[in-house]
Amino acid sequence: MQVAMKSTSPGPGDFFAGVAPVCFCSILLLALAMAGCEAKARNSQAVSNPTPAAANPVPKSHEDLDATLWMRTSAEYHVLAVDTYQRALAAVRSSVKAPAWSALPNQVVALQNPIASEDPKLPAVILDVDETVLDNSQFQVECITSSPFQFSSGGWTEWCNREVATPVPGVIDFVKGCRKMGVAIRYVTNRGNEVRQVTLNNLRKQGLVPDDESAEAELLCKGDQPDWGSDKTSRRDFIAAQFRVVVLIGDDLNDFVRTEDGATPAQRLAVAAGPGTMWGTSWFLLPNANYGGWEKSLVEYRSGLEREACLEMKLQRLQPAEPARTGPEANR
Repeated sequence: MQVAMKSTSPGPGDFFAGVAPVCFCSILLLALAMAGCEAKARNSQAVSNPTPAAANPVPKSHEDLDATLWMRTSAEYHVLAVDTYQRALAAVRSSVKAPAWSALPNQVVALQNPIASEDPKLPAVILDVDETVLDNSQFQVECITSSPFQFSSGGWTEWCNREVATPVPGVIDFVKGCRKMGVAIRYVTNRGNEVRQVTLNNLRKQGLVPDDESAEAELLCKGDQPDWGSDKTSRRDFIAAQFRVVVLIGDDLNDFVRTEDGATPAQRLAVAAGPGTMWGTSWFLLPNANYGGWEKSLVEYRSGLEREACLEMKLQRLQPAEPARTGPEANR
């Protein structure tokens, strides 16, 4: 019987049967590699040309961030504010029984005159408004989270017009306590006369001024009279002509005593040391780490500076002071 022998020479089908799996695998690997290159190119392009974020992105850092968070969220700030007002109210109670007591040094001298005792004046307290009575920390939040991340006078006026500032912790109980004792309330603020009515509205919403027309006399704004400028001395004197001022409350040195224009931080410290025992007995200071005369003195009271220039001047203040000389070197 004849057996047909299978040819060992590869035919066309045998060739492609062996080659196809290899080619298909190669093509697949090549396609994957090309896709990876394309994705890498897209990622590279995205890094070099990032998609624009929100119009006003929240900055990752800001010089007011910690101060604002401390005043808005910390238990420590809350305790300090409440304690300050409680101690101030205790001082008011004591002063009501002491007709020669005054928080104004020049008035103390006048009260020692026997004639003054024949016509005693009613007691009054003087309070600053911003960061003493009204908490504007939400405005600070909006300054921090908006562009260009800094204060503007237009933004401040808009904030005042909204009438949404809330009470500083402790102030409502203090004002109520004073009114029960028949002590007059006077708010002396460097808010301008142009926002006087909205400031009164804000105070009224928080129960800090009466609902009747008597509230008008309780608020003394900068510019209400021609000589009422940023220095509050003239307004304190105006009140002293009518009342015996028993307590001052504020968050800035200017709320208590006059400081010279352009006073340096060291000069401000010297001014603060002058009254001595007035602090904590008839003068009560609330903490404000956001702004104030202390900050203006750091940038030499220059207005309109760009934020970067302000930061540079503040950073220079971090330079260590020259150590005090002691011993024989002190006389050199």
